[in-house]
Amino acid sequence: MSYTFPNEPSLDHSNGGYSMLEVYSAHGCPFAHRTRALLTYLGVPFKLHEIDLDDRDPDFLKLSPTGRVPLLVDGDFTLYESQIINEYLADLHDWDAAFADDPRLRARQRLAIKQWDAKILQAFYASLRDPAWLDVERREEVGRELDELARTIEQMGPEVESLLAFHVATHWARMVWLQSYTGLPELVDGRPQLREWLDRAARIPALLETLPNREATVRRYEHRYVGQQAAA
Repeated sequence: MSYTFPNEPSLDHSNGGYSMLEVYSAHGCPFAHRTRALLTYLGVPFKLHEIDLDDRDPDFLKLSPTGRVPLLVDGDFTLYESQIINEYLADLHDWDAAFADDPRLRARQRLAIKQWDAKILQAFYASLRDPAWLDVERREEVGRELDELARTIEQMGPEVESLLAFHVATHWARMVWLQSYTGLPELVDGRPQLREWLDRAARIPALLETLPNREATVRRYEHRYVGQQAAA
């Protein structure tokens, strides 16, 4: 299923003409949500292709090396992985606030993005499958990552809009919706400044505008993750 968001078309740098960006997404997917929200925030028009993750379209699989969403098609240029797509979009549209000007803080922002996916999301999905996974040792390990994130956002100052915010906020919204199943929000609550920043990030209008239906999303997570053991 495809939708077009009609505004001025984006510049196609390959031939000097104009082409509409195409985004392959699944509405409930928090990774694809990152890209839809950023494009909405930047006011960039795009054609949205909805992918059924339980029955992926063969034409989509021909385009995607991973079979995952999001996938961005910009003329004859194809890109996957939400972090890389969003960095490309920020560069393409000269979004100065994407990263800090200071090289050390910019490095910390990129590190926070990496560790969010590698550590925080691992804990989120593992604890949905088995709450006991988040034992004392793992809570301390995740807590150290949250402390690092808190130090980074403290250095960033009061403004919340950044690539880091768009990267973490889509999952944070779902963590709050699913807090009866995972101990992650409780760990964040012990760091009030971080909790306040994450809440503000999740309230960026473009993120709210592109949120999926809460009840449907919770049901999907309950079906796919809650109490389901990870495949070996």
